[in-house]
Amino acid sequence: MKIDSLSQVLSSVATDTARIDVLNELAFAYLHVNPVASRDDVDIAYETAQRLTYEEGQAKSLNVYGGLEWALGNYNKSLEYYLQALQIYQALNEELLAAQVTNNIGEIYKKLGEVDRSLTYLLRAIKLLEKYGHPALGYVNLGEAYLMLDDSDSALYYFQRALESNKVEKNVQYEAYAYHGLAEAEFARNHYDASLNYANKALGLRVSNRDHRGASYTYLLLGRIYNKLNQYDSSLYFHNRALAEAGSIGALDIEMNVLESKARAFAAGNRFDSAYLSHIKHTRIKDELFTEEKSNQIARMQTAFETELLKKEKEAAEIMLKQRNTVIIAVVMMFILAIAVASAFYKQRKIQQNVNRLLESKNEQIQAQSEEIQTQSEEVRKLNQNLEKLNQDLENKIRARTQILKDQNKLLAAYAHSNAHELRAPVASVMGLVNLLEKSNLKEGEREIVDHLMKSTEELDAVIREIRERLESNNDSLLDD
Repeated sequence: MKIDSLSQVLSSVATDTARIDVLNELAFAYLHVNPVASRDDVDIAYETAQRLTYEEGQAKSLNVYGGLEWALGNYNKSLEYYLQALQIYQALNEELLAAQVTNNIGEIYKKLGEVDRSLTYLLRAIKLLEKYGHPALGYVNLGEAYLMLDDSDSALYYFQRALESNKVEKNVQYEAYAYHGLAEAEFARNHYDASLNYANKALGLRVSNRDHRGASYTYLLLGRIYNKLNQYDSSLYFHNRALAEAGSIGALDIEMNVLESKARAFAAGNRFDSAYLSHIKHTRIKDELFTEEKSNQIARMQTAFETELLKKEKEAAEIMLKQRNTVIIAVVMMFILAIAVASAFYKQRKIQQNVNRLLESKNEQIQAQSEEIQTQSEEVRKLNQNLEKLNQDLENKIRARTQILKDQNKLLAAYAHSNAHELRAPVASVMGLVNLLEKSNLKEGEREIVDHLMKSTEELDAVIREIRERLESNNDSLLDD
């Protein structure tokens, strides 16, 4: 259940402001279940919020206080708390919370029988509730107001809209409100079976949600339905259940309404003494709740609040007028700026046109130069072709002459190779003779001459061998070419 989950959250919050918010939610959840616990929690939340100057927390506590006094039938005190909460929410620019409190103020005026004033507040609230996607309760309250104006068709429309909207919000209490409203509307249309069906749906939801105040209203409605069906015992049973529920939470306003309805039920059953006693009790509670002083107090609070509201509306109108003047000045400045921009654009346009004409002239010159370059390029191409032909002829002549030189070199190499080979034979013979001389008996002076001769012959042989090797190498390269 929500109360249990909030109690668990309360034990784990870390900051004072978060604790205030949870306490206010817990107090609101206890509102119709256990008013004493609700007041204990909201007292702590409000005192802490005042000490910390936490304005939103104060406003939430004032809203809960308004609900508590409403539940007890103290409408003047309830209205006082709601008006204080509304002023704080408006100052904080909290639109949704302000709308919810405005809706509650409309409900208080409904309880006071000022239905037209109630509709003013309810219609003002529903616009913002629709804007923020929470219109279900607002639709219910509008339906109840139209019931008080004997417009059951409009009432049915808004109760049905409340049910549709609550498919998104999924609030059990709002669903119960809507079913109870539908039951009231069908009762007003004398459709008692349909009314009984809706009332039982509402009662089931309210009992399971431990909504004592709501359950007492539904018990009262069931008593009225059975009275219309001439089932007086059942009617008195549900009236008594309604009194018990209202008494458990000290809801004098509900007790007053139940006693009035119960007196009618007794009278319908010809129990006039019991009807008279119920009527006396009803009158005593009514006098307690609606004294002249309380009515004057409510009127004074309403006058003060509406004066303050008119003052704020005047200030808002003055701000809007200043904003409108600022917008007009801005528009004039924009118009002047637009003229200046247009003038600059026109001048720029003229400059651009002159530049375009100059560019066109340059383009014509470039085109002429391009055609001239193209002609020269064609002439160069032809010259290149002639040059390529000359180069080709030159290469052919060089290739032919190179071939002739190669052939001549081959002949020369062959001739030189042959001469070198023929020259080496006599050198080899000389080397053989010198070798024989070295082995013969030579005198000291002769041996030295033979040695020199042998050395010179060997050197000559080496030169001839080297010449032949070079010729062979050149001949091989010529053959490769």
